[in-house]
Parts: sequence; C-alpha cells; structure tokens
Amino acid sequence: MKIEDDEFEGDSSVAFQVEEKTVKETVPDGVDPNLVQWDGDDQEDAKNMSIVRKWAITILLSSSALQTTALNTTWNGPSEQIIEKFNSSHEVSVLGVSLFVFCCALGPILIAPLSELYGRWPLYLVSLILYIVFQLPTAFGQNMATLIVGRALAGLMGSVSLSNVPGTISDIFYPDQLGMPMTTFTACSFLGPCIGPVLGGFIAQNAGFRWVFYVFLIWSGVITIAFLFLVPETYPDILLVKKAKRLRKETGNQELYAPWEKREKNVLKTTLQSAARPLILMREPMVTLLCVYSGFLMAIIYLFVVAYPLVFTEVYGFDTQMVGLTFMAQGVGIIIAAFSSHWWNKYYNLRVRRNGGISEPEFRLPQIILGGLLPPIGLFMFAWTVYPSIHFIIPLIGGAIFGAGYYLTFNGVLSYLVQAYNKYSASVIAVNVCIRGVLCAAFPLFGKQMFDRLGFHWALSLLGFLSVIMSPMGLLFYRYGKRIRTHSEYATI
Repeated sequence: MKIEDDEFEGDSSVAFQVEEKTVKETVPDGVDPNLVQWDGDDQEDAKNMSIVRKWAITILLSSSALQTTALNTTWNGPSEQIIEKFNSSHEVSVLGVSLFVFCCALGPILIAPLSELYGRWPLYLVSLILYIVFQLPTAFGQNMATLIVGRALAGLMGSVSLSNVPGTISDIFYPDQLGMPMTTFTACSFLGPCIGPVLGGFIAQNAGFRWVFYVFLIWSGVITIAFLFLVPETYPDILLVKKAKRLRKETGNQELYAPWEKREKNVLKTTLQSAARPLILMREPMVTLLCVYSGFLMAIIYLFVVAYPLVFTEVYGFDTQMVGLTFMAQGVGIIIAAFSSHWWNKYYNLRVRRNGGISEPEFRLPQIILGGLLPPIGLFMFAWTVYPSIHFIIPLIGGAIFGAGYYLTFNGVLSYLVQAYNKYSASVIAVNVCIRGVLCAAFPLFGKQMFDRLGFHWALSLLGFLSVIMSPMGLLFYRYGKRIRTHSEYATI
C-alpha cells in the first residue's frame, strides 16, 4: 500500500511511528496487517535516492549497454587480420558477429528471469564478471574456434545489460521522470553498433587486432569496478524484504513479511514460464508483424557490418579505419531522431488530452508512420549514389536517413506494443528480442554472397523494396489496431 502524502522529514523515532502505524493501523479491510508495503518515504525505496545518484546509475548502465553492442560490431574492424592470422574464411569470420547477437537474443529468456528470484544486483555482478571472463578467449585465443566460442558466450552474458537496464531505470525513477533516462539508454544501445566499427577500425589498423579486444576488456573492467561502487540493489520486491527485516527487528513482530518472501522460488519453473509466454504471444498477428518489421530494420544495421567494408573499399578505396568511420553516418541519424523523442511525447500527451484524458496505444503510431518512410529513402539513396564519380558523403547521407528511420520505427514499435499488451509487456519485449536476434544473426551470413551476386546497387535496392512493402505497417495498425485489440485475448482494451 502506498501513501500519497508529502515526504516526511523528522527524527527517526517519529519516522518509526509513522511506519509502524502504516503497517498496523492504516491497513484497509481485507488486507493482511502484517503485509509490508511501500509508504512513499521509505529509506529502502530506490526511488528515494538522490537525482545525482540516479543519473550516475543510468549513465553507467547505459554505457554498459553501449559497450556490449559496440563489442559485437567492432569485430568488423579486425576481421581481415583475424582471417589472415588463422587462415580462415569470410563465412567463418562472420560467425563472430552472428553468434554474438544470437546469444544476446537468448539472454532475456534464459538469464533475465533470474532477477525475479535473486534481484538485479547479483545478476548484474555475476554477468559482468563472466562477461569479462568470456572475452579472454577472444583476446588471447590461438585459433578461430576459440575466438568465436568466446564471443558467443560473451554475448550471452552481455545480454543482461540490454534486457535488465530498462527495469532498473523504472525501479529508480518515478513514471513522470522516465522519458530522458529511457531515451539515454535506448540511444546508447542504438549507437553501440555504429561506434564499434569506428573503434575496431582505428585500433586494428594502428595496433593490431589483439588490442581491439584488450581495449574492450579494460573497458569492461572499468564498468565492473564502477558498478561495485555506484549501483545498489534496486528491485522493489527485494528491497521490500529488506524493509520487512528492519521492521521485524525494530517492532519485534516476527509476523511481518514482504510479498516476495511468500512467493514460490523455482528457477526452472520461472525460466520455463518466461520462455512460454513469448511463444504464445507470437500467435498474435499484430505482435509478430511489428516485431518482424522492427527486427528487419535492425538486421539491416548488422548487414551493413558486412556491406560497408565491401562498398567503401571497392568503390572508394577506403582503408580499415576510414571504413569504420563510415558507420558514424547512421549514428548521426540516430542521434537526430533521438532528439525528437521529446516532441513525440508532447504529441502523445496532446492526443490523450483531446481524447478526454483517455490513452489509446494507437496515439503512438504516427512515429512509426513517419519513421517507416525514411528507411526506403535512405536505402535507395545509398544504392544509387555509390559510384566513384559521386562523393562518398552522398551515400553516407542515405545511411543517416536510414538510421533516423530505424530509430523512430523501432522506438515506436516498442512503445506501442508495451502499451497495447501492458499486462504482458515483458513477454512482448522478449518476442521482439528473439525475432530481431534471429534476423540480426542471419543477415550477415548471406550479406557478402548477396552483394557479390546482385551487385551493390541491386542488393541495396532489394532491401529498399522490402522496406517499402513493410512501411505501411504503422498506418495499417493506426487504422485497424483498436479493432484488432478488441478480438485479442491478451491485448489491452
């Protein structure tokens, strides 16, 4: 039970009396008087931390997500050196990207549910340590198989940063404060794949491929040390247990309990339930179509990890570090789109007010409608301006336009699905992670062959035509989404 009074400031004895009264005297009929809940000014509640510490936690965990996604695509920079060193092939080398992102997709199903049993802090700590351990084979391995297996396992551990950080942010900020922290996290997650090739290209060309992975090991170590000093446990259920223990000690009432202490704690059951719900929701056409659409756009980002070195090396004669810099074009588009988040939130709130204060998930779809127009424009512009006679900045502007559309569409899809399937939002996100993980893992595997067979212009045009086919998705659900939701067993009405 939460009391909405102003925060109480006073000495500890009075504060104790308020808490004791909350637990024993102000409980409504039908509620167990021994049940411990939040009162609004609890010392254990993570939402009552200082704003400075909240933002320090947000920036640190967001940087961890950026580092994980950057580690994935940084493979692009040293890949030619790795192929030469271990006498391998391009097809085998691409597994270094595909298996990493595929294991990242498995993490939210296999690992993330453990936070419901043990809290967020132990899961972060164990995953950060293992993330470092599994990077060691990539940094010091003496054959291709060792490098690739290490990358896959590192991807599995790194997925915790991608799947649990939004939950941590919602733990420490009140709902009306979530906008900027969530934008910070998503922007970092989206910029990682753009920054990775830049770092990989410069380090590999100037210091060798080993130093690429040494740098990421050091970076991971710094994040882990900072985590130990800055980030506390934030999971509300675990913190309520801490409060219950304190009240039992202070009051002598051993019957006081937190809800989490009474729940069943079965790791296998929790994991199986977590895996089963997304499979059930995949039968929802709206969920599957929108997740395939956003996953397709994200998969193109990972296909570019293969395509950009081919295009800018063969057409413009770029070296490794210059090829890495070309990925920043997408990053510029993503940053520009991220700055529009405030405008889209204002638009959504305006629509809610005009609808008598009633919120509809479809009010979030104009972001997808606009975002859906940009990827085809960017892809076709990229496809038909890649000529030695045309300055390289022109196709890169096409890449930036694609990046902006990708960000707007992806953000819009997640916002819409989370609101449309509010009760099952975690499972909807898991569906999105799984579908995009499979697509992002698959696309780099056939990228080189597609570009060799079709040529740069038509290979990129094929992607453009597919994005045109998918672009009306936002308009379709803007028109019929509410009707579809009324016939769904799981959607919010």
